[in-house]
Amino acid sequence: RHPQYYLKDGVVLQVEKTLFKVPRYMFENSSRLLADMLSEVPTNNDDVPVELQDVTPVEFEHLVKFLYPLKPIVSPTDPTSSEHLDISQWLSILRLSTLFEMPSLLEVSKHFLSSSITDPIQKIILGRTYDHQPWVKEGFTALCLRENPLSHDEGKMLSKEDVISLAAAREEV
Repeated sequence: RHPQYYLKDGVVLQVEKTLFKVPRYMFENSSRLLADMLSEVPTNNDDVPVELQDVTPVEFEHLVKFLYPLKPIVSPTDPTSSEHLDISQWLSILRLSTLFEMPSLLEVSKHFLSSSITDPIQKIILGRTYDHQPWVKEGFTALCLRENPLSHDEGKMLSKEDVISLAAAREEV
């Protein structure tokens, strides 16, 4: 049982070996996929949890922390807030909102990550992974305009097509 997010009432979800019990309404309202999964199970039974695949307990905790804050959140990016979300937590929310088809949460996570991710390589990789073209464009623009060429390590992180496109774009600048 999760120490914080095994609440008195709710649906029991199993992530690896950890049980979470949280209200189902937010999942049902945010995701048709999860709504369908939850409609087929009893609400409150540890013996018959809904098993979530391809998710770690830490990632799921980040998602639940955002959906069900135990303390008031003034702003999700306010570092003085007791429920401040850092980049790794937002990346978990981005991944799970994609996996569980949660479009409104996907947009919120993209919004907050847009101002937090400064590394152009990471922007390109995340933009490709999550089909968010503004990040790809911002990453390419930053790499084209900087003085230093692409390092060997940076080149290994990108696809061959991206490296070729970047080299061609830098030639034009």
